[in-house]
Order: sequence, then structure tokens, then C-alpha cells
Amino acid sequence: MKKVVLMALALGLSLPAMASEKVIDMYKSENCGCCSLWGKAMEKDGFEVRTHVMNDQALSALKEKHAIPAGLRSCHTAVAGNLIIEGHVPATTIHKAMQSGSGIYGLATPGMPA
Repeated sequence: MKKVVLMALALGLSLPAMASEKVIDMYKSENCGCCSLWGKAMEKDGFEVRTHVMNDQALSALKEKHAIPAGLRSCHTAVAGNLIIEGHVPATTIHKAMQSGSGIYGLATPGMPA
């Protein structure tokens, strides 16, 4: 019985952490429409997407804060836990990076409009 209680307690403590891994904060330019479509695709794959619309100056400052190289920048930046996502990275790639435990800092899709 004690084992069952301990397992239930451990599961209960880990659920908030597991839930927070499914949240993506997407910071997008006020002039871009394609980012909303990417956000909807992420929601279909089980993520909760919180959209933050920013002017270009604020978005650029966010990219500087996260040290995103100029050549990899796109019209939106997303943050999922400790993972930085730049551009329309597929959900399967995001899930793999989050589950890998390898300490990946960020993912980017090349050729995105900035």
C-alpha cells in the first residue's frame, strides 16, 4: 500500500512539470499571418500555444535575449520550457528534442522570412 501511495504522490508531483512541457509561448510580429497557422498546427499536435503579438523592435530584442543568430531568425520565436524554436519547426522535431534530454538549446527552420 505504501508503494502505491508513493507512486501516486510521485506522479502527482510530476504532472505539473509534464504539463508545462506542452506549453509553447509564441512571440510573433504583428505583420505576420503564417505564424498563427503554425500555432494551430502545434495545437493539433497536443501543445497549448500562447500567442504574444509584438512590434518588430520588441521581437528583435527578444531574439537578442535568446542569442538567436541573425541568419536563423524568422518572423516568430517560440519558447517551450528551455527550448527556443525559431520558425516553423515541425511538432515531431520539437517532441523529439524535448524528450531527448540532450540539452538542446534551440531549433530553427532555415529559409523563413524574417
